[in-house]
Amino acid sequence: MERGDEDTQQPILLTGNAQPGQKFLIAVRVDNAPVGTQMYRSQLNLEAPPNRPDPNILREEILSVRPLAAAFPDGKAEREAQIDASVKAIDFTALDHGDQSAFDESLRQAQAKLKVLDPWLKQFTIRAAGNSHIDMAWLWPGQKPWKSYATRSAAHST
Repeated sequence: MERGDEDTQQPILLTGNAQPGQKFLIAVRVDNAPVGTQMYRSQLNLEAPPNRPDPNILREEILSVRPLAAAFPDGKAEREAQIDASVKAIDFTALDHGDQSAFDESLRQAQAKLKVLDPWLKQFTIRAAGNSHIDMAWLWPGQKPWKSYATRSAAHST
């Protein structure tokens, strides 16, 4: 859980060691402020301990490889079959029965099935270029930054 606005959200830890079948009741208070106040989104993040496979990482891997496999017709059917085998290896019924170790083992098996695609995936290179704009004007009240900028601009242009 997080509290604050989009700029100041801070996670709130519910537990350091959740157990299968454990239940949490979460109550949310939204202050009635004179300005419009609303809760527009809620999200529950689960983080796996370092000694266990992380289902979120496996999910991201599967979601990332699917469009790549679909984009290249040569060998597409085999790659998609390998991805499907990975997904089918995940044993969600183990969670229904509270068997965390069986679920973890199914995640390891799913990762192993997906790992078969590594040699094909390693032929690709991803290049990312970033761009940002930092507008420092919000640090000063009123028109001061604009006047200061205009004065500096005039001085540099002469």
